[in-house]
Amino acid sequence: MNQRTLLPGLLLLVALPAPASAQALCASLDRIVRSAGEPVPFASLARAAAKGDVLVAGYRPMSCRVAPGESIACWRNLAPESLSVAAMAPAIHDCLGLPGPRPDPDGPAHATFLASGLRFEIGNNCTPRCRAGLIAWFRVRLARRR
Repeated sequence: MNQRTLLPGLLLLVALPAPASAQALCASLDRIVRSAGEPVPFASLARAAAKGDVLVAGYRPMSCRVAPGESIACWRNLAPESLSVAAMAPAIHDCLGLPGPRPDPDGPAHATFLASGLRFEIGNNCTPRCRAGLIAWFRVRLARRR
C-alpha cells in the first residue's frame, strides 16, 4: 500500500469520536443533572445540540435529540465497547454516586438508574458481531415521566 491509499482510511479513523472516558462521561452526566434544574429542563442542552456540541461522551453530536422540558436521547450504531451496557452501567453508577453494589457487567442489555429526580436509561440492541455493529442508546427523562 502506498500513502495515497492509506490516507482515506487514516482520515476516517481520525474523524471517529474516541470512546467515552469515565471522566468525560461523569462530566456529561453532571451537565445533564444541572440542566434538569433549569426553568425549562434541558433547555441549555437543546441550545448546545443546535450548535453541534457533544452532549454525552461517546455519542456523536448529531446523534442526540433534546426535547426541552422532557428528555435527552442519544443513539449510535457501530458503537465502541465503551458504550456497551456492560461498560456504561458501572460507570454511570459510579458517576452518579449511587449506593449499593455496582451493576453486574454480564447483566441484561438494558439498565435504568434513578438519581437527582431523573431516570437514566441505557441499552444495547445488538452486539459488535451484528451487521450494524454494537447499537447503543442512552436516554434521560424527568423521573416523574414514563
